[in-house]
Amino acid sequence: MFSTVNLNGNLISKDSVAFSFNHLGWQNGEIIIEPIRLYAGSFLFAEQHYFHLMAQMRMARMEIPMEFTPEFFYVECGKLKEFSGLKNAKFNFFVSLNNEMVDFWIIAESLGNDLIFSEFYEIDQYRETHVANCFHNRIGFANPRNRILKTFAKENDLNDLILLNENKTIARAIDGNIFVIHENQLLT
Repeated sequence: MFSTVNLNGNLISKDSVAFSFNHLGWQNGEIIIEPIRLYAGSFLFAEQHYFHLMAQMRMARMEIPMEFTPEFFYVECGKLKEFSGLKNAKFNFFVSLNNEMVDFWIIAESLGNDLIFSEFYEIDQYRETHVANCFHNRIGFANPRNRILKTFAKENDLNDLILLNENKTIARAIDGNIFVIHENQLLT
């Protein structure tokens, strides 16, 4: 993890970040996360990530501040990118209500130089729970589920887990989409 964070437009050290115990995001867990991949110095699918974040904020009934424009999104992510000097990273854009205001913060995690391609990628189905197929599960709220799933995968020497919904069909994987190349076909 990079040691600087963009908190409401200000670049500050992670060690100096402090939230009030009255902050609604910490009290209610209503923190939306939008991950963005920086590859070779460029954000991949930045416009789609912006619109996905806005859609999640609407679904969560957050009042979107007027300044939350696409340009605002690009500038705020760009501040941390330029300051960090990172070329390949995962940026997480967090949004949370704080009483009547919307707080945001962006953190960056350095990644390797390559996109992840592997001939050996071990996955399994996670059987202990399922992903509910409901409206609120489409919002990327911060919750312990992914940490628990990643720990389970690590303990069992797995690269990823397939999660099913209540209809026993594939809902998602932990980290995103899995693509398979089989006999000159790309499958997902």
